[in-house]
Amino acid sequence: MSAFQLALKNIAGNAFRNFVVALCATLVSAFVLFTAVIMRGAESSLRLTIDRLGADVIVVPLGSQDKVESALLMGVPARVWMPKKDNLEKIAAIPGVEVVTPQMFLVTLTNVPCCAVSSMFMIAYDPASDFTIEPWLKQELGDDLHLGEVVGGSLITASEGEDKIKVYGYLTTLKTNLEPTGTGLDQSVFLTFDTAYDIADKSVTAAVKPLDIPPDSISAALIKVKPGTDPHDVAVRIAQKIPGVTSIESSDLFQTYRMQMTGLRRTVMVVLGV
Repeated sequence: MSAFQLALKNIAGNAFRNFVVALCATLVSAFVLFTAVIMRGAESSLRLTIDRLGADVIVVPLGSQDKVESALLMGVPARVWMPKKDNLEKIAAIPGVEVVTPQMFLVTLTNVPCCAVSSMFMIAYDPASDFTIEPWLKQELGDDLHLGEVVGGSLITASEGEDKIKVYGYLTTLKTNLEPTGTGLDQSVFLTFDTAYDIADKSVTAAVKPLDIPPDSISAALIKVKPGTDPHDVAVRIAQKIPGVTSIESSDLFQTYRMQMTGLRRTVMVVLGV
């Protein structure tokens, strides 16, 4: 009797046991494959978000790192503030900083009829100093955003006419949509500081609840370092010289979520081993 015939006889003689073993092997393989696909997608989303931000270092108010990361990654509303002029001047004076640009993080009222999400995360930027949104806009549209115009994530759709989105009772024009990232940026809109301030002014009478923007305040400062400069050195200098802020290197962004994925990967390997 050959080894193959012996194997077939053994399988036929223990049909139920071998069926259970085969079923378990199939389930484990499916679990590993499914988890691997999910993790690969999550890692790709993290990379896309970091690339979309386009900054070497991000400076946020002290203690707000988790809030900012959750907002960027999952679109969770975040309202964090720090002094604008004072911090921008101090950051620009740090050795190794080539460009610094401010951003404001805002959020719409909940359950607005604008998109496939309950609320929108709004990111206001300064066109005069921006190095993240402006280059993309000029490449895609050939122009800057003007007063009342916005760029939306992949989940943002117009609700008031063909290209209009009502935000705090203010009609904005949706110029275009960003490519999907699988993160909170998909349910976000980008707008200029001038548009954000105009919405806030008019929302006092146009909205159920006005948009409140503290004077001379920003939520984050994005930094591009000079060529040949280590972003880590710049981040350390900022932490040493500017009180009340936290500097996040782009390589360290979403570190908590990366650690969670690493733990999940180890669990999968243990299950596979068993």
